[in-house]
Amino acid sequence: MEVYVFYDGPEEELADNHEVIVHYHGGGFMSMSPAIHDDYLSVWATQIKKPIVSINYKKAPEYKYPYAVDECFDLYQQIVASKGQVVGLSGSKHVSVIVTGDSA
Repeated sequence: MEVYVFYDGPEEELADNHEVIVHYHGGGFMSMSPAIHDDYLSVWATQIKKPIVSINYKKAPEYKYPYAVDECFDLYQQIVASKGQVVGLSGSKHVSVIVTGDSA
């Protein structure tokens, strides 16, 4: 699973966060990657001081529906189960996940 993490701050502050935004990029599960949204996700992460995570899900036609949807849900589950540790949070406290996206 390839995951992009956008955060503007020191690693220690990233670890202390208890909120994470999971952004599912557009492309209809057939095209694009989180890199297409680097500009606004980087600015957004700087403005809100929260980590933003975006998965480069596997795309059709090589990976048939619902593979990408399941992969996106797996990322969410891993973040919750690890209390954010899989994306750089300390894992010492409950994590709130905010889900955003466009198209997908």
